[in-house]
Amino acid sequence: VEQEVERMARLVSNLLQFSRSGRDRVSTVDVREEVLKTIELTEHHLRRKGVQVVPEFDPAVPAIHADRQQLRQVFLNLFTNAADAMPTGGTLTPRVRPGELPGGRPAIVVEVADTGVGIAPEH
Repeated sequence: VEQEVERMARLVSNLLQFSRSGRDRVSTVDVREEVLKTIELTEHHLRRKGVQVVPEFDPAVPAIHADRQQLRQVFLNLFTNAADAMPTGGTLTPRVRPGELPGGRPAIVVEVADTGVGIAPEH
């Protein structure tokens, strides 16, 4: 079953890449909504791994202009990697908050934290 879940995650990833039709599709995007939709896509995989998702979203996050499929692809990869780093379960915490670029330009900060094993210091 776990192999099938991983196969389905790869399939969804490939479908997202295919749906872009080779060019960017920039539109107004609520990053918090895209994180939630990606959690929905990976919910079964996360639940099977014993991973609890605890989103932390700042309500002051503005909409941005971005390619929603590319964002979902990044979130899908991050969430899948986080789940794989927690073989006995744990907590996945996606955070979205306002930020600032150099020169005072507004930005959005997206962080993905997990309680996984991490990377050994020697690596």
